[in-house]
Amino acid sequence: MNGIILAINISDKKKDPKHQIQKGYLIKDTGLEGDAHNRQGARSISLTSLEKIDDQQVCPRVNRTGPDKVRPGDFSETLTLSRIDISELKINDILQLGDEAEIRITGRGMECHKFCPWGRKEGDCPVPYNFLFAEVIKSGQISSGDSVTFAADHQHKMINR
Repeated sequence: MNGIILAINISDKKKDPKHQIQKGYLIKDTGLEGDAHNRQGARSISLTSLEKIDDQQVCPRVNRTGPDKVRPGDFSETLTLSRIDISELKINDILQLGDEAEIRITGRGMECHKFCPWGRKEGDCPVPYNFLFAEVIKSGQISSGDSVTFAADHQHKMINR
């Protein structure tokens, strides 16, 4: 079973919220073409999963004015995946996205703002531990709905939805 790319998220300026696009092009060693959050090297793109976003429900980082549900792109992730247990991914795992692009997982963890209550007794935020960084190791076109598969030498748990 494969995971899927649920959303491709991009912004024109770093401080602007990300918005979804239907198709994009991942550039080796750079990231998503046109995204202001591109970085060369090990943090070219970021990703999380819909399942982890759904675990969060609300977040003061994203939602400073009311209790709206957190949505794909709200954590400024480049890719929102689905049907894949990203907590099972390890550093150096390689994912193929669609027919062409490949990424290598290079890091885990997002730093939340100090005012966030989820790291205290009020609760535990699933996002920082389930927010991944990756480098693009093979350029290629990607689209929402494309498959996400693991390199042949990696076995991981997929979520059945």
